[in-house]
Amino acid sequence: MELATSAKSLTKDTADFAKSAVMTKLFKAPTSEFAILWGLLHIKIVRCKNLRNLDKLGLKSLIVKRKKDLSDPYVTAWLEDYRLLKTRFVDDDLDPVFDEEFYCPVSHVTEGIKFKVKDKDVVKDESLGTYFLPVQELIQMNEDGDLQRVGVHKVVYLDGKKSHGSLEFFVEFLPVRMLAHTMEVPGVYFKQTKGNDVKLYMNADDDGSAPIVTYGEDAKVWKPPRLWRDIYDSICSAKHFIYMAGWSFDIDQYLLRGEDLKEAERLSSYPAKLGDLLLKKSEEGVVVNLMQWDDYSSNFAFPGMMGTYDEKTREFFQGTNVNSMFMSMEGGDVNTIFEGQNKKMAFTHHQKFIMMDTPKKNGDGGKELLAFVGGIDLTEGRWDNRKVSITTSLNFSYPFAGLNLCEFAVIIVL
Repeated sequence: MELATSAKSLTKDTADFAKSAVMTKLFKAPTSEFAILWGLLHIKIVRCKNLRNLDKLGLKSLIVKRKKDLSDPYVTAWLEDYRLLKTRFVDDDLDPVFDEEFYCPVSHVTEGIKFKVKDKDVVKDESLGTYFLPVQELIQMNEDGDLQRVGVHKVVYLDGKKSHGSLEFFVEFLPVRMLAHTMEVPGVYFKQTKGNDVKLYMNADDDGSAPIVTYGEDAKVWKPPRLWRDIYDSICSAKHFIYMAGWSFDIDQYLLRGEDLKEAERLSSYPAKLGDLLLKKSEEGVVVNLMQWDDYSSNFAFPGMMGTYDEKTREFFQGTNVNSMFMSMEGGDVNTIFEGQNKKMAFTHHQKFIMMDTPKKNGDGGKELLAFVGGIDLTEGRWDNRKVSITTSLNFSYPFAGLNLCEFAVIIVL
């Protein structure tokens, strides 16, 4: 009885707290400086005017001789410590025109949006000025207490000083209740489509040891999918194109293992080893495009600290019909030299996908797009099944396996 009374008291205290602290602080009491922005921010950075010149005696003017050496401004916007956007920088311009738009999903408790205008420099970027937009200017409610769509267009002096120049911007807040119930990403080129098939993968392969799982009224039996097997079959059936991107590809990895590998070696006209398979498809006239991360520390004599096999892949496909590109993460235009070098060394691109054409399931002879997306690394240590240990290597039946890690992938048919 005492326990029940305490629980009841705790529930009442929690409810009172929600009414006072949460409702007052998050949902904007008249005297509160904070509010919750939950929805979508549409922000357009238009231009700056009459900015200060911080490059008169800067390091850049000493390194590169120019007739004019002016500030190289760019703009960022922040909700507390969360960066919403970053524009390109405009070289040598005190009146830069940006005209850049950003769509930012938000769910933040904040005092407002802080705009920062900076001068891009060789060593350290310098501040040209800031402006703070209080969150209250984006929060309006109708008679029923529902949040409204609000747009604010302003031309403001940076730091409140005319001598620091001005910033022109537009901010629109769309509350979550006004957003469509869709998974579509706003502001992108390709719109959401319907009628797609999706298959989820948890391992590279299935060894038959998964528990029996039934579902549906007719007790269908779930059969675990086989990622690497499906990738192999899909590459073999592609007639027009195969596009691949990832941080690492090992051309010596076998997409098939065990009895599957032995059967393919006897009966299939396509090799199971990744590099040989892509060469075979390219020789058939299929367009094979491969993009791999370029490890900044690798070269012809040293494989690189990250062990991504980029040099081996480069050498293997050189002079063949496979279009292989090796890309480092260069960093944005607003990065200093030191930031750019650091990103080349430590940052990788993680657009892990494999795309190809595949026959339509309806059997009408047409083609459709098939994409494997997610944690797909066709490289050392990524093949696994339920029996593979995370700390020990596979036996000799599975060459080039190395230490294995689990992976997750999704297949989407568009």
